[in-house]
Amino acid sequence: MSEDVKEMREQKMAVPMAGGTMPKESDEERLTRLAGEINAIKEQTRATVQNATLEIGRRLIQAKAAVPHGSWAYWLKTSVDYSERTAQMLMSTYERFGNTQQKLFGAKMDPEVVSQLNRSQMFALLSIKSEEECAEFMEEHKDDLADMSKRELEKAIKERDEARANLEKWRKSNEELGDTAQRVVAEKEKLKEKLRKMTAETKETKGEMERLQEEMDERAARISELEKHLQEAQRADVEASAVVERMPEEAEREIKSLRAKIAELEEKQGRESVSLDFKRHFENMKGEFNAMNEALTSMEPDQRERYRAAMKKMMDMMLQIVDCGAMA
Repeated sequence: MSEDVKEMREQKMAVPMAGGTMPKESDEERLTRLAGEINAIKEQTRATVQNATLEIGRRLIQAKAAVPHGSWAYWLKTSVDYSERTAQMLMSTYERFGNTQQKLFGAKMDPEVVSQLNRSQMFALLSIKSEEECAEFMEEHKDDLADMSKRELEKAIKERDEARANLEKWRKSNEELGDTAQRVVAEKEKLKEKLRKMTAETKETKGEMERLQEEMDERAARISELEKHLQEAQRADVEASAVVERMPEEAEREIKSLRAKIAELEEKQGRESVSLDFKRHFENMKGEFNAMNEALTSMEPDQRERYRAAMKKMMDMMLQIVDCGAMA
């Protein structure tokens, strides 16, 4: 029984009525009193159970750190009669709701809201894996969280998870739609580019066909013209044959005359060719002579006289060769 309930009962009992008798309590007053006492006991029990749950969780964490490796399950069974799952629930409850250290970042749990939770509610809230998301959920439901049953709380958490899952599904769907839209746009651009190239190729092919047609028309015209010339040549050949048959002697004289003219031209061309060769060699020799003379002027005196004598000897030999050629 809470101190407030005890104080209320003591106050009622301490007020005597005239004649030393207490007034009779009505049924309505009795029900009101009993309801208050029950609610006070419930609150006291809830607070006691919450505190016990958190303190047990804190001590389990300390015990696990001290138990040798591999002996945790055995120690729980033999020492406190807890399963590993129950122990983990109690430790997780303390880590989430019993740690009073303030967070520097992220959502923080309201201590007043935490103080109103019972054990079942704390266990249900552990299904929210993220502590920050748990704090956000508690903040959203802080006005009615303390009055929610375990089933109502589990339902609200399930609806939250489904809403988040649907939101994530919707987000992924939007991303997929966005990716699909981008692929469609890219494919559309590729098709437009392909169509542009095909159009250009079609125009080019059409132009090439037109050029080929023009070329074929030109060739057909040339073939027609050649056929015409061939027919004319054939007629001329027939006429020439007739003339040759009629004038064999004149044709033979004409051929002899042409051959004589050709021989005369070839002889004249040969003489002109020899003359040109002589001029070319003469110019080359004159150039070499001038170069040799310039080289002499740049020599030392003793070298100059020696090479000048050599040049003179060579020129004398050349004069002798020229004279012999003239005599021949």
